[in-house]
Amino acid sequence: MEEVRPPFNPYSAPEAALARVEAGETTAPASRWRRLGAYLIDTALFFAAVLLPVIAVDGVGRLDSEQMSDAAVLAMLATLLALLVVDLILLQRQGQTLGKRWCAIRIVRSDGSRTGLGRLFGLRYLLAQGVLGIVPFFSLIDVLFIFGRERRCIHDMLADTIVVDA
Repeated sequence: MEEVRPPFNPYSAPEAALARVEAGETTAPASRWRRLGAYLIDTALFFAAVLLPVIAVDGVGRLDSEQMSDAAVLAMLATLLALLVVDLILLQRQGQTLGKRWCAIRIVRSDGSRTGLGRLFGLRYLLAQGVLGIVPFFSLIDVLFIFGRERRCIHDMLADTIVVDA
């Protein structure tokens, strides 16, 4: 009796190879210094997205005033939205923000597999930084966990993620 095999799918071979590569990739935690560098870059980009449009539209004199022009507010919101979209695309495709990309690190699941956008954005950022961020000193406590043996912050543990060298 002849063995029945499914029809050949030329697109399955690269997917299978990719799955094997991802399963065998390193899961060694990124250095604390690279993680700090990525965090500082992402923070600087956020502040640049807030301040530079206001300075460009209203000038430096308006930074200390209580009222920004509507154009400055719109420019700031557009710049923040653009930064968010770029970070979300990078997170979806490569598990990286701009800071992580420039520091050659990325976020993966604790087993080394790729992390979905819902887990990255929902658990790591919205829950940890948004909801739990209202708890006094949570951000400081969260960051201090990086000095533990696993080099994982609380938001990493919540999302079952680790940050590894890219």
